[in-house]
Amino acid sequence: MTLNAEGDIEGFTFVDEWEEGLSVERDGFTMRKKDASGELVDITDVPDGWSPTFTWDEAGRKVSLTQNSLPKKDETPYLPKGEYVITYTTQINGKATPNGRGHQYVNAGNTAKWQWKDHEEETSSVTPNVPQAHYNWVGHKWGNWDDNEHTTINWTVQINTANDKFNLGNYKFVDTLQPGHHYAGDGASVKCFDDWGNQGIPQHKPWSDFGVVNPETDRQFTYTFPDGAVKQICVIEYSTQVDANIEVSEWKNTGEIQCKNNGCTPAPGPGKEASVQKDQPVEPGFNETLLTKSSPAQQDGYVLEEAAPGSGVYKVPWQIDFTPPKGGQKITDLFLYEDWVHGNSDGNTLHMWYSRDYLDLKLEEETEPGKWTPITDKCTVVEADRNNPSEGCEKETDPKRADTCYAGLTAENGKPAARPLPMGTEYPKGWYHESDRNSADSYGNHDGAPAFRIVFENSERAFNKPLRITYNTLCDGAPDRYHNYAKFRYMVNGNPRYEVPQTDIMFDQGNAAGKMVHANHDGEAS
Repeated sequence: MTLNAEGDIEGFTFVDEWEEGLSVERDGFTMRKKDASGELVDITDVPDGWSPTFTWDEAGRKVSLTQNSLPKKDETPYLPKGEYVITYTTQINGKATPNGRGHQYVNAGNTAKWQWKDHEEETSSVTPNVPQAHYNWVGHKWGNWDDNEHTTINWTVQINTANDKFNLGNYKFVDTLQPGHHYAGDGASVKCFDDWGNQGIPQHKPWSDFGVVNPETDRQFTYTFPDGAVKQICVIEYSTQVDANIEVSEWKNTGEIQCKNNGCTPAPGPGKEASVQKDQPVEPGFNETLLTKSSPAQQDGYVLEEAAPGSGVYKVPWQIDFTPPKGGQKITDLFLYEDWVHGNSDGNTLHMWYSRDYLDLKLEEETEPGKWTPITDKCTVVEADRNNPSEGCEKETDPKRADTCYAGLTAENGKPAARPLPMGTEYPKGWYHESDRNSADSYGNHDGAPAFRIVFENSERAFNKPLRITYNTLCDGAPDRYHNYAKFRYMVNGNPRYEVPQTDIMFDQGNAAGKMVHANHDGEAS
């Protein structure tokens, strides 16, 4: 937890208490201070340093900062001005009891209390979540026609794409073709990497490495991940060819993760089916990345601004850059159909969200080198409410329209219209799951307003100049690494293409005490 003393604080006391379902490691309890450069150092190493100690009451399950260890002014203990970080490790023990839904422990809470002269006691509490990993076994799978004659289909499979990742070395990927097509070419390409921004070069492997003896007749291939493979994202790409004289209007393909051996943990989730229809447009035919995401807050020394003075809520800036393709292809219908933000510690959306009062959305084109001109095209900004929960939004990348599974701008099919974003600086608790919205997503840490989208009134508007999109999220100061990604669909000469630019920032600024629990690390707190 972090304590920021904006001046010398007389009569300062600090106590941390925990419930019976939580154990605290006594030896790991430390208190350090940030020096002039912002680095954490031992308090004894700074000018006028002192040596903090803690008094333990294990029977009462509490620990307190020892008053006699504080420096004194006129015999009065005080906490010197500065920013302090108290770090310790906790462990969920055998007495911990999950609640009825199994999402949180009801008796493993941890509360910090602090007080100083002439001020009322302040508290900050955390109830740890039950560790629940959320895996994307086969995160995405899709196909596109390679040629106008509709004879060859290019397939892409993305594996292990969630924030929580499994060790690939325990698994294999099995691909199964439905009737009407067969494997083409001399093999498939595989690339595994740690993050989307550093994917590396794909490795092309012959069909024999996938157990395929005859590509024209075999209906299944298997890619067995190496024994030493770790928690990475993997992308597999390959092609199939349409069988001659077969009356099929839709070519289907299923991919699933299976255990190498029986009884692997965690057990793989269901596979994913993809299909290509007879009248589906041809793949645009280039592999350029046109969209990138960044944040000024990634720069060393960047200081975040409070949304409102004294609110303790900060504006976090984000930027998306679009660069037209080198070949001069016509880009239209640039559509941001979901921009989502979450904390990396447990995939939560409890500490960063969108507010229309502070979004400050700007869209600018580079009309001349170095000259950015605001775009005046009419567009609408709304929440990215899932409008198709029962089907799980499987048509999210439908070539006809990327927003198939999102609430429309007006009410339709008996479902309400997408709402404007919430206002103010208060965390919009319950917003995401209000009524039956987003009902397919029951994860308790998905709340607030974690997503928005932009809809241009003129979808056929052409983009042939560099484009910059900037906006803000709000953060309540909880320290964490925050992840932001944007799902884009655009048309290339009338054909759909999708990109998902994404990036992270580390948030460790804040002027109030706070606690953060990493729910996927057995309740480890910092």
